[in-house]
Amino acid sequence: MKTKTLDNGLVILYEKNAVNNKDAFQVNVLTGSALEGPKEKGINHLVEHLMFKASFERTTKQISEELEQQGAIINAWTNYDNVCFHFECLPDKLEKCAEIYADMLLNKNLNKKEFEKEKSVVCQEIAMYEDDFEATNETNYYREFLGMDDVAGSIKSVKAITLKQVNDFIINTYIPKNMVISVCSHLSFRKVCKIVEKYFDEYASTGKDMRTIWDNTKIDLDIKKKSPYKQKKDTAQVQVLHAYYMPDMIATQRMLDLYENVLSAGLSAVLFREVREKYGVCYSIHAEFVTLFPHTFNDRLPQILLIKSSTEKKHLKQYLEAVDKVITNLPKIITDKDVERAVNFAGTIGLKSTDIAKDNFFRYCNPMYNPCDCNVTKENKLVKKSAKQIVHDITNRLFVADCDISILGNI
Repeated sequence: MKTKTLDNGLVILYEKNAVNNKDAFQVNVLTGSALEGPKEKGINHLVEHLMFKASFERTTKQISEELEQQGAIINAWTNYDNVCFHFECLPDKLEKCAEIYADMLLNKNLNKKEFEKEKSVVCQEIAMYEDDFEATNETNYYREFLGMDDVAGSIKSVKAITLKQVNDFIINTYIPKNMVISVCSHLSFRKVCKIVEKYFDEYASTGKDMRTIWDNTKIDLDIKKKSPYKQKKDTAQVQVLHAYYMPDMIATQRMLDLYENVLSAGLSAVLFREVREKYGVCYSIHAEFVTLFPHTFNDRLPQILLIKSSTEKKHLKQYLEAVDKVITNLPKIITDKDVERAVNFAGTIGLKSTDIAKDNFFRYCNPMYNPCDCNVTKENKLVKKSAKQIVHDITNRLFVADCDISILGNI
């Protein structure tokens, strides 16, 4: 990974694309819902939506049409610790798409009508997720065990946000010194830097320094509650989430991906065969790691492994016992064949330019997670070479990890 910091404070992360024909360009804004005050819950997510609206140079329609005329695949997400705007495109379209992104992110021109319309859309999105019981249960876990509000806020909190609040937030936060641009491209590092400088360096960085705010913000999280949290809701099945805490574990994203494959990638994965197939108490079951709060900007939460599934009320006790039995006996359950399957599965999926761009931002924010001084592609090969040892080390941490359980359903 190569890096460069512009005079206005914007950071460029670069890696040569040697994995596919599509380049990836990601603008990471160093803000997030964890920093929101009581009267601005959901403002980061709302602003993410509004960034695709009109600039002083383009209408809302022109922004989307011009990007998609270039064949760009565009999207964005909001998290507790950053907001990311990204696109994929062919190499010869990267400069034009970067110019449009610079215009829409740094040259905003919101009007009252579009603001109110998008607020309505965001409220509909929140309502949609409230009907998604798995998402609701995950929100319960973050709120009850970590003390973290939902990223999107509530319908009530979003409706209360004003256009003035949003404009002040954008002026103070959406500035180059609060941005990290991660690019995986066929173009040279020099060419990518020239493009970013051309379109992003003309904007000043007068506003809040989010790095300083992260450094001076202490977020207290409750990760000591160990009794299951239960919410009664009229659902056909019971949603169950296990959260396993592994403090002080040093692992790169490639290592975590490998372990997720061992546990839940495919019909012969450990959780599928040991819970679903052996006991018949669920239809599907999957595992994923979450990493919150970049180490560069705040104290880091321990690595957390989430195991998610749903089961019928009459099977709940047996399901909980089955998961506990599997985790307790993991060192004996996981075989060399499981590791080989996970490695081969990763090889079939392959790396994508978007994965590399995202990984490089992760590495930039979490330098302690990057024990090897190499690019993502080389690191991927090293992880495959050391797969058995990696799986062994994570397993030894997981089967003694503390666990919280969140349950939602007709219980």
